[in-house]
Amino acid sequence: MRSIRLSSFPFAALVASAAALAACSSASPTIESSPISHPGESSSGGDNGSSSGNNESSSGGSSSSGTSSGAGSSSGTSSSSSSSSGAASGNTISADATWATGMTISESTTIAAGVTVTISPGAQITMGSGVTITVNGTLTATTSTTHAAFTGTSWTGLVIAAGGTLNANSLDISGATTSIASAGTAEYDSGTITGSTPFAVTAGSLTTKNASVSAPTSASTVTGGTFTASYLNVQMGTMPGGLSMTGGTANISDSTFISTDIAESPDMIVAEGSSSLTMIYSEIGGRHCSFHFDESLTSFDLENLNVHDSAYAFMMWGSAATGGTRTVKNSNFQNMTTGISEEGTNGPISVEGCYFASGAAIQLTDQEITVSTPATAALTGVGPRAQ
Repeated sequence: MRSIRLSSFPFAALVASAAALAACSSASPTIESSPISHPGESSSGGDNGSSSGNNESSSGGSSSSGTSSGAGSSSGTSSSSSSSSGAASGNTISADATWATGMTISESTTIAAGVTVTISPGAQITMGSGVTITVNGTLTATTSTTHAAFTGTSWTGLVIAAGGTLNANSLDISGATTSIASAGTAEYDSGTITGSTPFAVTAGSLTTKNASVSAPTSASTVTGGTFTASYLNVQMGTMPGGLSMTGGTANISDSTFISTDIAESPDMIVAEGSSSLTMIYSEIGGRHCSFHFDESLTSFDLENLNVHDSAYAFMMWGSAATGGTRTVKNSNFQNMTTGISEEGTNGPISVEGCYFASGAAIQLTDQEITVSTPATAALTGVGPRAQ
């Protein structure tokens, strides 16, 4: 503020100026909060007034976009969305940022193309109800003995847009509607997903290794793109299935899909339409149907599986007459009433070298499914391999 020389300024004017200043001070301005709160910040934004923009700049981030001198402008935008660096405009993170433990994200946020947000090892981050994190740039979490975590109640989840990248290791996710929905490039390794639809792949690719899913609310879905899973451990209660495909490709190896209720639907692995499924060295148990194939399924190749405790191993109720391959090889099917139930129209299907335990009926309606060289005892070397 300019200095004022009292010797040259009329006293009455000075008194009037002071009165005006007091009147201004008595009116409290409204400053909306940033959608992202960092450790030590007030959630109301009151601690982040005109001085917080300078604090952000001194920590390596940029100042506000020009609409406000503090943490929130009149439109609610924030000057920074990171604990150590970064800038945001309209809940869009526009510069590289780091998310540290203790953060709360209260509004949906987008990571802009070309921007990388890094999750600190072990960071515990809370998501507000309805929050979506959309990734047009890159979201990354590195290997750590102490896992980072995204937690919340009824938040939407991570959306990896076309052109976006997720590279997450040692990140646990809970409370989302769909934990990871991807049309871009996503990798999720060595983390645990709890209480949601775990994965939804619409395009691009999603790869997961050594991940666990606990108590999902519904099956993962593949409608396009490629889903690749190895050493995925899915443990569910009574209702949801494991995987539902209506398009795209799924490649699954050394994985486990286990439910506690043999009588319940939906089925564990459902594939139909223009889908392609490959599953090897995996275990499936405790569902009405282990596999349900329908509506002119294009291709499936299953080998070295341990399938048990289901009402049906297969409902083969429709597959394509041409294109792709449809094979089941060298697998065990035990403790079930029906091994194969065939209905509808199927293309050629080969079932070779498999063991169907006593009582697992083979119900074939035409000559399109060929069962050859059945094993007379349970096979060894099936199911997930040791790492």
